[in-house]
Amino acid sequence: MQVRQFEDLIAWQKARALAAAIYTATRSGGFTRDAGLASQLQRAAVSVMANIAEGFERRRPLEFARFLDIAGASNAEVRSHLYVALDVGYLEAVAHAELSEQSREVGRVIAGLRRSVLRDQPGPGLRELPGAYDPDGLVAFEHTPSSRELGTRNWELVPEGQP
Repeated sequence: MQVRQFEDLIAWQKARALAAAIYTATRSGGFTRDAGLASQLQRAAVSVMANIAEGFERRRPLEFARFLDIAGASNAEVRSHLYVALDVGYLEAVAHAELSEQSREVGRVIAGLRRSVLRDQPGPGLRELPGAYDPDGLVAFEHTPSSRELGTRNWELVPEGQP
């Protein structure tokens, strides 16, 4: 299947389903008395799908990969908020487990999409760091700036313990 628009991306579709599930969960129970947590959880879930869409529309693979990183971080925020909801009794253990697993699946798909986007982008100084995988399937890349990029802010993600 050829991807022509962000709505075609499985990662976006799964993030959309997660956002809908979060909205459904936050419309009942203790969430009705805690608008702050409900709103924060909803915003984080919406941010996942929005960053996938925005990154795709940038039409530059390295920017898309950066936005996928942001989407992954927002997805982690969703899972963190779900623990708060569980701990304060707003979610039953079963609902927490289902939403957390749905979020983990979104994270796996985002990570796979990010790897795919970067795989075909050799670019100046971009290389995959061997053995730098985490349990969710994320991969670390190191970026060495080209002469054109010197003087701009660059970031790199390297595993702990490596220079």
